[in-house]
Amino acid sequence: MTSMPFDWLKSSVDGASTERRQALDFTDYIDTVRGVWVGKFIGGTLGAPIEGVKERHQFDVGIAPAGIAENDDTDLQLLWLHAIEEHGVKLSAENLMQEWREHVRAPWNEYGVAAANWECGIRPPESGRLNNWFWGECMGGPIRSEIWGLICPGAPRLAARYAAMDGSLDHAGEAIEAEKFLAGLEAALFFEKDLAALIEIGLQQVDPASRIASLVRDVQVWTRTLDWSGARERVRAVYGHPDMTHSLQNVGFTLIGLLCGGGDFGRTLALTLNCGYDADCTAGTAAAILGGILGYEGIPARFRDAVPGEYRVSDWMLGFPRTGRLTDLSLACCHLGRDVAEAWQTGVEISAPTAPRPGALPVSRFGVPAVRVPGQRFPSWRIVGPCWRAWDERRSADLAAGEHGISGLPSVQYFTHDQSGFDREFLSPRQLAFDQMLALREQEQVVRHATSDLVPLDGLVVRGRPGCHYAAAEFDAPAEGRAWLMIGATGPVEAWLNEQSVLHSETYQPLTPTTFPILVSVQPGRNQLVLKLACTSQPLGAYVAFKRYDGAHWHQSFYETRFDWRRPLSDIAHS
Repeated sequence: MTSMPFDWLKSSVDGASTERRQALDFTDYIDTVRGVWVGKFIGGTLGAPIEGVKERHQFDVGIAPAGIAENDDTDLQLLWLHAIEEHGVKLSAENLMQEWREHVRAPWNEYGVAAANWECGIRPPESGRLNNWFWGECMGGPIRSEIWGLICPGAPRLAARYAAMDGSLDHAGEAIEAEKFLAGLEAALFFEKDLAALIEIGLQQVDPASRIASLVRDVQVWTRTLDWSGARERVRAVYGHPDMTHSLQNVGFTLIGLLCGGGDFGRTLALTLNCGYDADCTAGTAAAILGGILGYEGIPARFRDAVPGEYRVSDWMLGFPRTGRLTDLSLACCHLGRDVAEAWQTGVEISAPTAPRPGALPVSRFGVPAVRVPGQRFPSWRIVGPCWRAWDERRSADLAAGEHGISGLPSVQYFTHDQSGFDREFLSPRQLAFDQMLALREQEQVVRHATSDLVPLDGLVVRGRPGCHYAAAEFDAPAEGRAWLMIGATGPVEAWLNEQSVLHSETYQPLTPTTFPILVSVQPGRNQLVLKLACTSQPLGAYVAFKRYDGAHWHQSFYETRFDWRRPLSDIAHS
């Protein structure tokens, strides 16, 4: 399956020339750009040690970094700088995707989902939507917004279009709206320094019906009526998400830092960091925006002096130099900004450069992994159930405890309740093989073809009682080996791979892709996976995916795309 590429930039061609004509002095331009980058590196460095911690922190305004660290928030923007240098300012989402596939080895969260989609021939924007139900609206896109704002001075609509094209690679929905909001705001930094006005410009770039738009409006109100801590609690209550990287809550924390920081660089950093969650992203963005408002020369000296002349690049960026000069990065953006203004006729006239264009990033070439379209990307599930039992433990009433008013009868709880029967074996994995037929009694069986890693369980017959369902799927593996089996479930779950029990859990939890990582062995050819899922009061949900195992932790491993899922020889029923 492939998706048709979308020309994200075409409508910008039609509208860019309507931006009001403005003159921008190159010296002012580079001062703002340098301020943005220095702020981004400072905030990212300070936030990285507490990334993912959801509690409130207690940083004070005296905090400052000792040097700057590498971070994916800036690494990926260096990738986009390289992509523009390679393909020009009218590059496409396809160009961005190819550069990512060539140079980035980042298997985490939405990055890993998108990489698996690309391996299977799925192109943007579908690669950002397909199978990305949990991380598709997270911070991996909004953290890349600065590059688009910096090369589009005074052209926020164009910056937002670049941001939408970028975000479509690995995100959808609110994450794209968030990146558009930030990129548009950052493109306006060169002609507008008032934070309230900048926020309005950012809002003009997003869907007014989006939750990002609602979030921004709400945070503006909350920060006028509450202190930063109270505003934080409102963001968590109304826009919170269990995953610490979700864009809504984190953009809210960035705005809290900016609006409550009062233009003070140290206070803005401290308050943003104190909100917690994806702190390197929130503090990096807040400090980048304030750095652009103040300009490099307006950032307090103690922060400027803490930043060395070189930035650092992570080792998972293949072919990139491990360090680079901040002045070269800033100059490169300004020269590209002149190219963008001319190519798109944005109406912004930038004066002659005060320094020559630096050489292109010295990036080595790497081969792009081959696309392999699997015979069947997602499982076909044979689902059988419900299976249940009476609540036998309550069959004899405790009359002294008032469990029934009539002697000799079971407890009323026994009358009115069943148990899921998770403690009993109703069926064996062998009975659920695709080439076996079942003699049905109370249970029903259906075959459902998944369209993602979520097990399609909606609408199963439960008859108002707790119960268990079995779900079986089969796949062909190209060779013997080990893999990470990732399982999520809303309730008790047992799993068998090739009739061997690999998981038994009696807990209840939200449905996520990371709840039960299990290192398993697969055999060449046909393999069978069986789940036993218990449902009580909450809707039944489950998730299954495989990740490759090469000795690394599962979070550092890419999704497995070399398995071909099988269909039953004959579909028993269709839902």
